[in-house]
Amino acid sequence: MESAEAAPDGEMASVAGDSSPATASGWKATLRAHLRQDAAWRFLAVLLFVFLIKQLLLVVIFPPFTGHDEVAHFTYIQTVATEGRVPELLVDDIPDEFYRYCQYILDWTYDPCGTDDPRWADGPPRVFSWGAAGNFDAGEQYVANHPPLYYLLGAPLYLISDFTSIETQQYLIRMLSIPFGLLTVFLAFLTARLVFPGDRFIAIVASTFVAFQPQISYEASMVNHDILGIAAISLILCLLARGMRSRFLLWDCVVLGLALGIAMLIKGNTSIVAPIIALAMIMAIGWRNVSEWVCKGAVVAGLGGLLAAPWYLFLWRTYGSLDALDQVEEMQRPWNFPAGTFTDQLFNRSYVWARWQESWGAFGWRRIQLTDWLLWLIAIPVILALVGLLLLALRGLARRRGSDFLSWLRGYEPLNRLQVQTIVLYTVLFVISYLAIIQFGTRFRLTQSRYLFPTVNAVAIGLALGARTLVPPRLRPYAQGAIVSALILLTLVIYTKFVIPYWHLTDWDLQ
Repeated sequence: MESAEAAPDGEMASVAGDSSPATASGWKATLRAHLRQDAAWRFLAVLLFVFLIKQLLLVVIFPPFTGHDEVAHFTYIQTVATEGRVPELLVDDIPDEFYRYCQYILDWTYDPCGTDDPRWADGPPRVFSWGAAGNFDAGEQYVANHPPLYYLLGAPLYLISDFTSIETQQYLIRMLSIPFGLLTVFLAFLTARLVFPGDRFIAIVASTFVAFQPQISYEASMVNHDILGIAAISLILCLLARGMRSRFLLWDCVVLGLALGIAMLIKGNTSIVAPIIALAMIMAIGWRNVSEWVCKGAVVAGLGGLLAAPWYLFLWRTYGSLDALDQVEEMQRPWNFPAGTFTDQLFNRSYVWARWQESWGAFGWRRIQLTDWLLWLIAIPVILALVGLLLLALRGLARRRGSDFLSWLRGYEPLNRLQVQTIVLYTVLFVISYLAIIQFGTRFRLTQSRYLFPTVNAVAIGLALGARTLVPPRLRPYAQGAIVSALILLTLVIYTKFVIPYWHLTDWDLQ
């Protein structure tokens, strides 16, 4: 097992978990040692500070409740804070005071939606739809099937600001998402250093990609539980990188099980990482050592299941299922027209392009669309990085067979077993997540790219590796600087050309 690896520029960098004199002095001394000795850690400190300032600005740039489902998430927190319970589907309504934001609430629309028309002084209009179980009125609480952890964290912020307006409360609760965005960026860096010790290029490029990916920044400045789910999966990926280095010692399994349980208490679809954990254990321990990986897997699954069991027992007793999607589907039936069959979506170019658009823009309930030229400008370097990954894989296979195929690839550096296994894991995670989006779209019209966002650290590390492959070692410091600058510029362009003008420089009217 390698504890450090020579960087392309000859640098040797210590990695979290490696032995060093600072270790005995505690994590603060270790951090100070990293900052003194390693320029990449100093870059990370600056990056986290810039990310923090950026997120504080984004909290106020987006008008109140314009984030996806912010009203529904906010009123979930309101119910937890004021009534000491979680809301229920088909039982709880969204309070009338939120009708002025009805354009940002599923199916609570009526002409003139969101105005101060005196006709609605005694309460907003309600649009009724007939379902098999009865009448469901628009403006119902529709996120009540989500686990409660995020809302429990938001409840104290709601209570201490209860004397202010709901808009002020919303801005305060938006800030709850920022620390989890910071954690995601930090975990991208740490995971890259665990998998590619001493490689500044991958660590810096991957963490910067996460910090300036527009939709990750958006999630980390809104009232929603998505950024917690992203951070939870990012933590699990980091723990997998650590566990694979040591063949998953018992302590690694315990921590991983607790992380899985917490993730499942944040968002139900985080369970998609469970097969990735199983695959990582099998690859690291060896598929022939069945008893070992089964026992260790049982520790992870047992702890995770035990931690999450109370919530899923509540779902089963309340809705008769572990996700309550039947009830959500019934509520949305009048306007829910799925995009098509699985194969229809899988091979539909327009569907794929829409997912790409949502991955970088479509803020404000898909109102702010990026132009095609900008989307292609983003796609080209991403495609090149994927080509780099493919060339790296082909060169590795050729080298194992003693072939000179692709010998001209100057950026090629052989990967060790852990690194190969990690890239395979990340590929499987991304593919499963994307196919899950398509499957969800066969049932619900509002399938979205944000269900892919928990894979962002895996994507960032993979793209950084692909880019490194295409760049000769002597040019990597310049390429690294160019990529960081391009990502910062992309953020400036998106917010100055699209977001800020849409919300603040036009005569915007809710009508």
